[in-house]
Amino acid sequence: MRACFCVLVGLVFLAAASSAPAEITNWYCMDDGDGAISCVADFSYDDYTMTIDGDQFWAPGHMEGWFETNTALDPTVMMWSSVENNTAFAWTGYLVNVKMGNTFVLSDPTIYVINDWTANLVQPVQVGSDWIGSVVFSGGTPIGWGETFEFSYKMSFDGSTYYQFCQEMMPVPEPGAIALLFAGALCALAVFRRK
Repeated sequence: MRACFCVLVGLVFLAAASSAPAEITNWYCMDDGDGAISCVADFSYDDYTMTIDGDQFWAPGHMEGWFETNTALDPTVMMWSSVENNTAFAWTGYLVNVKMGNTFVLSDPTIYVINDWTANLVQPVQVGSDWIGSVVFSGGTPIGWGETFEFSYKMSFDGSTYYQFCQEMMPVPEPGAIALLFAGALCALAVFRRK
């Protein structure tokens, strides 16, 4: 009877251990170096939060990195970003495309500082050998030059112990800025044609 009890307790512990999420054991994240976005990243092993802080000069900006885990189970990481607008236009939206070589799920998009913006998720779909999902932020109050947009979202992934990702960050200009750029291009074309 005691042997059966010990086997039963062992099976319970084994089942509990196998259902626990993976622990992240190592990570890396950095901008791709093209100058569109210049960021510094940090990671908290306590709550699995990746903090990205930087300046965006043009679009698209790319943050590339990877996570290593101790098992192929499902860790969840919060991606928290603070991005300063150093582009030539005010932002009325912000698109974050997330790409991984594994399936993943996006959740809990949150906007900080500006409270009249909204966030929507587009869950990942397979495109070739990659999975691509999006977090779409749109708003009322434009984010002007020198102002900061702070946001976060969570992503859960499984099926491996090594996960590469790319976070593509694209500000959306206010419609007036697009019209102004178009008018400027037409004027430049007219001057060029006269010469």
